[in-house]
Amino acid sequence: MRDMTIKELRNRLKVIEKLKFVPTHRIGDTGIGKTLEDLLEIKENNIPLCDIGKTAELKAYRKDATSMQTLFTLEPRPKGGDRDRFLLDNLVKSFFSC
Repeated sequence: MRDMTIKELRNRLKVIEKLKFVPTHRIGDTGIGKTLEDLLEIKENNIPLCDIGKTAELKAYRKDATSMQTLFTLEPRPKGGDRDRFLLDNLVKSFFSC
């Protein structure tokens, strides 16, 4: 499916809301998110990129859930190999030189 806009998401969520109870498509903690992705026709992925166009990452949880939700994650910079090299060169060496 192509990327959807926030307006399209709102409209589709209104349709889903009218369904009332929908059995989960997977048991366990990830079932509710998987079900919502299926209803929205969003391909399941386990990468921290936006699900809704280039705008938003979809989050879902059960009504009575007591676990905490991570809404924002701050990644260290620079990314990737440069970050790893920086950590090795600066932090690890200084730790072992004590």
